[in-house]
Amino acid sequence: MRIMNDVSRSLILALMASFVLAVMAASARSDEAVSRIDGGKLYQQHCAGCHGDLQESAKSGRSMNRIRTAIRTLDQHKQFSSLTDEQILLIAVSLKNVEN
Repeated sequence: MRIMNDVSRSLILALMASFVLAVMAASARSDEAVSRIDGGKLYQQHCAGCHGDLQESAKSGRSMNRIRTAIRTLDQHKQFSSLTDEQILLIAVSLKNVEN
């Protein structure tokens, strides 16, 4: 009887762990999709006026560090210094997904 309880307990724990991992994976995919959408909106709001629409951006593939450096060092970008690192990262993710 004790062996059966141990097996049942192990099976239940394995099923619960699988369920938790599946929920976490689905959540991560959802967060990534939301990040791309938010990054695209941020790009349109702050960058598209000079660099063109996201899908045709002259800055496709730019990294977060390059964007942040431009904001910090170029006079024409100083107006965007209020963007957070998270917002800059979202913009960079959106630019990474642009196909040129």
